[in-house]
Amino acid sequence: MAAMSEEQTNPFAFADEIFSYSDRLWKTLAYFSALSIFLVFVVLWLLLGQPSIGGWELLIFGSAFLLAIYFPLAVWNSFRLILPLRHWIDDYFDFAFIVKFELFPAKGSDPTDRILNKLGEVYPEVERLVKKRSKAVRLHSGIASRSKVAWDLVIDLKYPRIVRIPWVHRHLGDPEYLLVKRFPVGQPVLGTDLRSLANDLRRDLRWQNGSVHSVFILSPIGFTEDTIESARDESVESWFRCPVEFVVETSEGYELPIKD
Repeated sequence: MAAMSEEQTNPFAFADEIFSYSDRLWKTLAYFSALSIFLVFVVLWLLLGQPSIGGWELLIFGSAFLLAIYFPLAVWNSFRLILPLRHWIDDYFDFAFIVKFELFPAKGSDPTDRILNKLGEVYPEVERLVKKRSKAVRLHSGIASRSKVAWDLVIDLKYPRIVRIPWVHRHLGDPEYLLVKRFPVGQPVLGTDLRSLANDLRRDLRWQNGSVHSVFILSPIGFTEDTIESARDESVESWFRCPVEFVVETSEGYELPIKD
């Protein structure tokens, strides 16, 4: 059998990563456990006035020497234990995002209510705002009163909990918007539609503070192949300057045309 090329995906790569992680974790925990026991013993020995313990002082200094030599490696392994966590958290969120969107049924009386409930399942902060009936969640609204784009949903994830003056928050605060735009039934969403929407969004944000966390584009018909390809090569995200998610409405709920 020909050797697996470097470009092919190794199906056991994640398992190898887990085994390597567990090995580093065991060694690091064993080292710091031994270091803790040694330090407690040394402190007690010093508090008792360094009594003679029958020649075991040599063992104490020898252990200290070995622990000191291994200390830099233990610290390096500690950093290596922390680094993969962010990567695993992102992978888990992507997996949970797809599962919750596609496998769980959409609940609600209308398209806006259904996507709002679905976002509450995916983002705990959205669920909290919905339960509190916060003004951070606005239906069929622009970001500001004179905004050009009317969004089906405008959710400010950083809406203040104490001082709630919208104009002050938009211009002097740090809002972070999650936006939803549903295109009507008619034809698949075109790339030109999204480019125009992105231009209008940048114009609306020109005189506002804050940023956009994500934009969700909903369509009951779907998206053209060219539009999906533009999303795959991240052209769409460069237009909006933020993550963009395509969502297709189905009779059962939602479907994500792009899952990677």
